[in-house]
Amino acid sequence: MTRLAASLVFASLVFAGLVLSACGPTEPATDPLEARAHATLEREHVTEVRLTRIDERTFDFTGTRQGVQCGGTVVVNSATTAAMQIECD
Repeated sequence: MTRLAASLVFASLVFAGLVLSACGPTEPATDPLEARAHATLEREHVTEVRLTRIDERTFDFTGTRQGVQCGGTVVVNSATTAAMQIECD
C-alpha cells in the first residue's frame, strides 16, 4: 500500500469515527433490568418511553401507545418475566 493510500484510509477512518461520535448513541446505555423493562413495553407497543426507577426491579414509566399518552409500572421478575400495569388516556 502506498503512503498516499494509507493516509487516505487513515483519514477515512478518522472521519467515520468523528461522524459516529458526533451522532452519539440512539438510546442511553441501560443496565440489564432497565433494558428488560424497555423490552416489555416495546412488546406492548409502547413508544417514547421514559423510565423512572422506583427500586431495583420496579420502574414507573410514561410513553405513547397508538398515539395515546400512557403511564404505569413495570416490575422485572427475571430475564423472561415481567409484570406491567398500564393506563392510557
